[in-house]
Amino acid sequence: MTINERIQSASVEELIEWWNLKEPPEWATSTHLFLDKVAGALSRVGPKGIAFLKTQAELEDDTKRKYLAVMNLADSRFADRDVVRYLVSAFRKEHPGWKEVALEGFVSINDFPLARSDVEQLLDVCPEAMVYLTHAYPSEAVRLLREGLRSDDHSIRGKACTEAGFRNIAELRDEVAALLHDKDDYVARSAQIGCEMFELFARS
Repeated sequence: MTINERIQSASVEELIEWWNLKEPPEWATSTHLFLDKVAGALSRVGPKGIAFLKTQAELEDDTKRKYLAVMNLADSRFADRDVVRYLVSAFRKEHPGWKEVALEGFVSINDFPLARSDVEQLLDVCPEAMVYLTHAYPSEAVRLLREGLRSDDHSIRGKACTEAGFRNIAELRDEVAALLHDKDDYVARSAQIGCEMFELFARS
């Protein structure tokens, strides 16, 4: 049985026991994502798993466990007021990683409670801010992604490429294609993915 199979077939009690270990069990030492996998399984195992993740999201210290709990609770299947509160709290933290998980989470649950100005302050440094705003203000998605494609930040250019492709925003097709030979490999690969998605949509 593989690590993934063992985790996916575990009971909620086993998952909680593994979550609370200081170190992964011997059978899971070959992966660096043990806690990540357990968190994902807890979010899928049922109400008891969700309830447990909420206790971890309520922790005072900003631990990896708290981060993973908040990230895995950001799911439209069971998002509620508590989850929105966790995400807002995450966005208010100083560390960029918390802001990113919050912005991604709000997109995942299709809820956009943040003040626009607070998110716009991050546009030059955070691809997730761009994506959040395109969903919160869909009439401005083309403009926001076009600006992203022209950003000096390679992570923003790359994210704009894939967003435009996966959402089939045809107005940006030529501008995405123009980045196929970007000096940054990540951007060039992202542009390739975006172009491939445009082609798939065109054939469907």
